[in-house]
Amino acid sequence: VPLEHGHLLHARVVGEAAHALVVACRHEDAAAHFEPGDANDDITRRDGFIASNHSEREVAVITGAASGIGLATLELLVQEGARIVAADREVEAGRELERRFPGVVHFAPCDVMQLPQLRAAIDSAATHFGGLDILFNNAGSSGTRATVETFDAAGWDDTMALLLRAVAAGTAYAVPH
Repeated sequence: VPLEHGHLLHARVVGEAAHALVVACRHEDAAAHFEPGDANDDITRRDGFIASNHSEREVAVITGAASGIGLATLELLVQEGARIVAADREVEAGRELERRFPGVVHFAPCDVMQLPQLRAAIDSAATHFGGLDILFNNAGSSGTRATVETFDAAGWDDTMALLLRAVAAGTAYAVPH
């Protein structure tokens, strides 16, 4: 997706092909495209898209990094040589990540529904590691479940704030970096 200032948001495949996880990344090279089966290539280029399986020296912000898919992604990217801002509302679990990966993981306490906290977490990538290459808007939940008959406007608003607004805001906050 071309953005202002010539940057490109693109899909990055992390992990085994059968269990691939797509992560939003920024790259200025608009001449690449991921092809399944090119997993051993550092960068595959074609048709205006890029996919890379090499994270060495890259800086990532991962929301919801303290557990589940966020934690698995953090561990994989650290193994590949990336430096990570682990943004999560679980403070003790986040601090444990800093202890587990000293100098490689910075914990940023963050409830993504609180946009100033989200902005601060994303901005901390530049403060702590000098920039931002990857943003994984991972924080989420299944949201409020209701039928038409049991619709709850507050629950709906919370779900949209978590699953849509936080992702859009996080992406917007990352672009300047």
